Amino acid sequence: MSEQKNAGSRRLLSMKFMQRSMEQEQKKQLEQEMKKIVSEAEWKIDYESQQVQKPKIRVEYQPSYLSFDTTPVVGRCSFQKFNKKIQNVGDGPEEEEEQPAKTSSDTNDDDEEEDAKALAKSMRRSQKDSKKRSLESENNSRKKSKAARAFIKPK
Repeated sequence: MSEQKNAGSRRLLSMKFMQRSMEQEQKKQLEQEMKKIVSEAEWKIDYESQQVQKPKIRVEYQPSYLSFDTTPVVGRCSFQKFNKKIQNVGDGPEEEEEQPAKTSSDTNDDDEEEDAKALAKSMRRSQKDSKKRSLESENNSRKKSKAARAFIKPK
């Protein structure tokens, strides 16, 4: 009978203030259930009983097959002995590298300067020759175009 006394009559339950109070009770029950679900889902780790270890990272070093000390080739290069002038200039330093290392007194700055000047001179000559050839080819093409422009009388 205690349940029936708490429930009240139909008319009492149909009143707005009673409906609102019942909704509030239902919301409280839902909130309590949600709190239980969240608290069960949370994980807690006890750090005092265990020590946290740092991850071990292993790094392996492999030797490189490329040398980083050599400087790149500056200037023009010859492919399969196509340009013998440049090939002769380019062969000089390679031979020096193959031979055992000489003392620094054997190499003079003057010799290096002369080699650089000779290389620059040969490069200037080849550039001048290529410019002359390009100008000649342009002149020839202009002459051909002038000849093609001439009026041809029909027979």
